[in-house]
Amino acid sequence: MKDSYLAFACWHIEGGIFTSLSSFSKDCVDCLGLTNCELCYECIQCQRLYNCRYSIDCENCCDCLFCFDCSGCNDCFGCIGLRGKSNCILNKQYSKADYEALRNVIVQSMNEKPFVDQKGRTYRYGDFLPTELSPFAYNDTLSCEIFALTEKECLSLGFAWRPPPIERASKTTITRASIPDVLPDDSAYLLREIIECTRPDETYALCPGAFRLTQKELAFYSLHKLQLPDTCPACRHKLRMQSRRPPILYHGKCGAMDEKSSRYSRNFLTAYRQTDDFKILCESCFQEAVL
Repeated sequence: MKDSYLAFACWHIEGGIFTSLSSFSKDCVDCLGLTNCELCYECIQCQRLYNCRYSIDCENCCDCLFCFDCSGCNDCFGCIGLRGKSNCILNKQYSKADYEALRNVIVQSMNEKPFVDQKGRTYRYGDFLPTELSPFAYNDTLSCEIFALTEKECLSLGFAWRPPPIERASKTTITRASIPDVLPDDSAYLLREIIECTRPDETYALCPGAFRLTQKELAFYSLHKLQLPDTCPACRHKLRMQSRRPPILYHGKCGAMDEKSSRYSRNFLTAYRQTDDFKILCESCFQEAVL
């Protein structure tokens, strides 16, 4: 990465700001999942875009705004599913002059008559899109796994919340401890069992407290001589997410300064807290220590 700020899980990007999971892109801000893009703002899962904004699942597009699932398009505004089109607004074809005139009228209207959400917050052209227009509840998105919020906190911020349609298992038919670590040849009976989750979390709404095995799962564990899991799929996913460091950076100070002059100090952003039980070094001191 080069000349980037708060970019996570990115590679070969330049001038990226608040960007994640992107590669081979340049001068993109507030984007997620971009490849070979340039001059993009608030775009998600796009490839080969140039000067596009507020677009999702688009590719090979130029100068497009508020578009979804468009390919090979340029100068489109608020369009969905177009292929090889240009000068379109809401999927309607215009001449180049009419397109530019109407687009300017729409942008002006968005600024003069901004959208006001239920919390009284105003959104003009260029602002982050209103969250209450999202078709997804907060707890149905990846955001909830990285920045966990309670239902009360979500509603206070104006986010939607959907009660998870998960019913906790009323009973289990077998305990995990009673299943041998090495599966027997006649293990097909396990497909009929309701296996207890050994780490049920009453506060984790997605944990049903038990789980069942599919035929393909059982065949996989038997083929590779693996032990059966002791938690339900939801808890397994939660444990995996907890083992990853979240995309949060902390202000750190080079740990080598204690060993050098008191005037020596280098501050930087790091994924590790200063309270962690190890020394954090700046890049140059790290290279001196390992090379």
